[in-house]
Amino acid sequence: MGEGEKVDLEVIDLYKKNKANGGTKQDFLRAAAQINGVYVPSLYDVTYNDDKTVKAITPKFNAPPTVEKRIEENLDETYYPDKFVVPYIEAVHDRAVQEVFRGCIRGCRFCQAGYIYRPVREKSPAVVNRQARALCQSAGYDEMSLSSLSTSDYTRLEDMLDEMLSWTECEKISLSLPSLRIDNFSEDLMKKINRLKKSGLTFAPEAGTQRLRDVINKNITENDILGTCATAFRGGYTSVKLYFMMGLPTETDQDIVGIADLAQKIVDLYYSLPERPKGKAVNVSISVANFVPKPHTPFQFEPQITREEMMRRQRLLKDSIKSKKITFNYHENRTSFLEGVFARGDRKLGAVIESAYKKGCRFDGWDECFNLDAWLEAFGECDVAPEFYANRTRPFDEITPWDHLDYRITKDFLIREKFNLLEKYARRHQLSSYQITDILSDLADVDDEYTQAFIRELLKNNTLNREQEQLLVSKNDVLFLESYLTPNGYFDASRRFHEVAEHNYILGMAEAKNMTGIEVFKAYVDNTCRDMMTDELLAELILLPESFAVRYVLQKARLSKEQEDFLVDKAPEKLIKIYIGEKELASDAAQLQLVGKHFELARLYFEKYGLRSKAQQTYHLLRKQALEKTPSEEDCP
Repeated sequence: MGEGEKVDLEVIDLYKKNKANGGTKQDFLRAAAQINGVYVPSLYDVTYNDDKTVKAITPKFNAPPTVEKRIEENLDETYYPDKFVVPYIEAVHDRAVQEVFRGCIRGCRFCQAGYIYRPVREKSPAVVNRQARALCQSAGYDEMSLSSLSTSDYTRLEDMLDEMLSWTECEKISLSLPSLRIDNFSEDLMKKINRLKKSGLTFAPEAGTQRLRDVINKNITENDILGTCATAFRGGYTSVKLYFMMGLPTETDQDIVGIADLAQKIVDLYYSLPERPKGKAVNVSISVANFVPKPHTPFQFEPQITREEMMRRQRLLKDSIKSKKITFNYHENRTSFLEGVFARGDRKLGAVIESAYKKGCRFDGWDECFNLDAWLEAFGECDVAPEFYANRTRPFDEITPWDHLDYRITKDFLIREKFNLLEKYARRHQLSSYQITDILSDLADVDDEYTQAFIRELLKNNTLNREQEQLLVSKNDVLFLESYLTPNGYFDASRRFHEVAEHNYILGMAEAKNMTGIEVFKAYVDNTCRDMMTDELLAELILLPESFAVRYVLQKARLSKEQEDFLVDKAPEKLIKIYIGEKELASDAAQLQLVGKHFELARLYFEKYGLRSKAQQTYHLLRKQALEKTPSEEDCP
C-alpha cells in the first residue's frame, strides 16, 4: 500500500526466503503482513450490522490493526526505469513519460490522488533531465511527457525546461506538460513548451461558477481562467480544452448552466482580442465527467447523484450551449454509476465481480464492450444493492471498509475539511431545504468541535421551516438553538412551542441554572412573543406547569382582548397573576371575569392599574356584598 519501489523488493525477498524454507502460502502472507506498507485482506475479518454497514474490522494472526502507507522520501535516490517492458507500439500514448514530483500542493476536496499521494516530494532538475534522456535514448520516442498531478506546480519548472531543451531541440524531441494549472500558466512557459511542437492546451476549472469552485476548494477565479485563455490566444492558440465535473456536492442547475456561460465567455474573449490569430476560428471544448466520491477525501461521505439525475443535468448543459464554437463531450453515466459503486465498496463486491466476469463483462472501459444489464444481474444474484454504495450519504461515525488503511490522512481531518467547505457555503449562500434537513439529521449528532462550529454557522445564515425547527429542537442542544435564535429569533409558535418548552429543554436548563440556556430562551421569547401570541400557543402555554419558562413568556407576551379573556377564564390563578403583574388588561370582558372569578386578584389589579367603570362598579358591588355577608366579631363564638 503506497509507493512500492522498496517494499516490492522486500516482499520478493520474503517470498524467496519462505519458499526456500518450505513455508506455505499462509506462512508467507502472515509474514508479509508484518512488512510496513503490505496489506493482506484475508487477515482481517469483517462483520456487518443489520443495515449492511460495517460493524467491525478485526485483524487476526497478529496482523497490524492499521496498515500504513509506504512513502519514498527521497525521489532522487528512488529507482526509475529507463527501459520499457511494454513494446514500442502506439497502444495508448505514443510517448515517453517522466515523473517530475509526487504529491500535490493544492487541496481540491474531490481529488483522491491529491490526498493519498501526499506529501509533496520533488526530483531535482538534474535527475529529471538525466532520467528523461536515458528513457528517450532506449525507447526511441520523439515526445516526452513531464508527468505529475500538476507539473506546473513544480517549483523549478523553468530551470528544468531550460536544461532539457538543450538536447531535446537537437534530437527533435518535443516536450509535453499534460497537467497545467490555470493560475500559474505564463507566456514564458507557453513559449518554452512549444518551441518544437504546438499542441492543444488543457485546463481543469472543474466547476462553472465561483461558488462551486469555492466549495471544492479549487482556488481559481473566473479572472484566472479568462486571463490564462487570453495568454494562450495571444500566443497563437485557437483551441482550448476545459475539464469539468457534474454532480459535485451542493451543485445546482445554476452551476450547470455556468459551465456553458463560462465557455461562451471564452469564445467571446477570443474574438475581442486584437492579438488573436487572424483568419482562424476558435474552438472551446468542454469535457464533463460525472463526479464519483472517493475514499480518503472530504467528499467520501457524500452520495453520488443518480443516473437519472446525471442524464437530466447533461441535457440541461447541452441545451444551455448556444454557440457552434463550443464542443461538448460527456462521460457515459452507466460507467460512472458503476465506478461510484466500486469506489467505496467492500469485500461483498468480490462475488459480484466474479459473477459479472462469468457473464462476459470484460473491457468495460470501452463503451462497445460495456454491458450494464449483465452487471445489474450480477448484483441481483449476489443480493447486493449497488445504490447502497453509490447513492447513500454516510454518517461520520460509520465504519468504512477502508478505516483500517492509513494513508496518513486522518478521518478527523477529512471531517474538518468538509465542515470548512460547508461553513463557507453557509456564510455566503442560502442552502436548499433538502440540504439543511440532511445536515441537521446527519451532522448534529456528531460530538466534535468542527461539527458544532459548522452547524452554528449554518443556523446563523439560514431560516428553517417548521419541520427543520422541530428537528433542531429535538437535538436538545443549547449552542445550536442559541445560534439560530439570536439572529432569527423565532420558531413556528403555533405548532412548536410545546416542544420548545418541554422539560428536557427549557425547564431542564432553568432547573440546572444554565445561564446560557436561560439566555437562549429569553432570546426566543423576546423575538417570538413580542407581538400578538397565537391562540394555539396560548392554549398550550396554560397547560404547562409554572416554571421560569412559562413566567418569562407571560411577562413578555402581548395578548389580544379575546386571548386575555381566554387567559382569565381558563388559566390557573398563578399564571393569570404573572400576566397582570406586568401589564394592564386591554379587555373589558377580561376585567369583568377577573372580578367575578378571581376577586382577590382583581383587588390587587385594581390597586395597581385601576379598573374600567363597569368592572369597577362590579368590583365595588361584590365587595359590598362580601362585607355584608362577613360575620361580625360579636357574632363569633
